Amino acid sequence: MNRMQSDSKNKTSDFIVFKIIYPLLGLVYIAINPISLFIFAFLISFIVYYLIFRNNIFRKKFLFVLAPIYLGILFTYSISPKIQCCEFELTHPNWTRLKGQVYDFNISWKGGKSRKSTADISYHYIAGSQKFSRTAIGVIDRRSHSIFWASDNEIKDSNLKLRQEVTNYIKDRNFKIFHNPKTNESRLLIPLNFLLLSNSSGFSIIYGMLKIILFPFLLIMIFLSIKKVTKLN
Repeated sequence: MNRMQSDSKNKTSDFIVFKIIYPLLGLVYIAINPISLFIFAFLISFIVYYLIFRNNIFRKKFLFVLAPIYLGILFTYSISPKIQCCEFELTHPNWTRLKGQVYDFNISWKGGKSRKSTADISYHYIAGSQKFSRTAIGVIDRRSHSIFWASDNEIKDSNLKLRQEVTNYIKDRNFKIFHNPKTNESRLLIPLNFLLLSNSSGFSIIYGMLKIILFPFLLIMIFLSIKKVTKLN
């Protein structure tokens, strides 16, 4: 009887985790990120899963293949503005790249849970015979890696570094402007670096988690070292 109850609990637990929680988390991640990344991850996962297990994908083992591959793709995407630009160009073939000018930008600090310096950049361009002026809000971030809060000096330093970075991007024309001729929407992609960790939410999360894990570990090591020295004395 106890074994039957245990099996029933395990089945209920599996149902909640794999039929409710995982799909909901997956839908949230898919909704807040480009759908193209999920499609790419799904195709890679399907190939890997078939080569390893050689059976259909309607099993929970497929989730264990899909999840790390999808998260890995999201992380790679988050640290590479170059890949973000390529993804945008591939998924927006009707948008036209135009030459334009950045004429102003503003750096501000976002507190609370965000803890980051952010740049609002104003630019203009000409499409056909019409001139457009736009402002891209929060187009570049410089995230703080402090766990709980940032000091005034850290905030000033972060804002100053982001200001210098944006100035260099504009000077080197390290940006692209895209225009949708049907809706007159536009998109400013800046910078176009292959790697940029300071702007990556994925890197910020991983870095923060490592600090949270390592901090108590170091405290324990210090405590054990002190305890050992005390015993020797």
